[in-house]
Amino acid sequence: MKKYLILLTVLMLSAFTMNASVSAFDGGDDPEDINLEKQNNGEDPTSLNPFTIHAYKTSTQIVILFSNYYGNASAFVYGLGGTAYSDEQVIMGSGFICIDISLLPTGSYTLTLFADSVYYGYFII
Repeated sequence: MKKYLILLTVLMLSAFTMNASVSAFDGGDDPEDINLEKQNNGEDPTSLNPFTIHAYKTSTQIVILFSNYYGNASAFVYGLGGTAYSDEQVIMGSGFICIDISLLPTGSYTLTLFADSVYYGYFII
């Protein structure tokens, strides 16, 4: 019984910590999806990848979420108003990259993600 109580406590703390870390991404507004397009370097564009990458924008940051990805990843945001970038991250299964865009002026920007391949997405601030 004691083992189950300890396990339940650990699971509850894990859920609370996970919820707190996800809410840290929230910029206080509804996130806007960024459609990522994979650069085709002679590969079959219909081949399925075993991992997923999802990007979205809030008023203050770009968040890129990885699932089932193992490797290095980095991202850059650039446009006429300026540039923002992330440090290279090592993703082990699931993880994320956040880029602060709060200081970039209004305009059109390109998100470039370097992971297993190069991905592009476009958004407006």
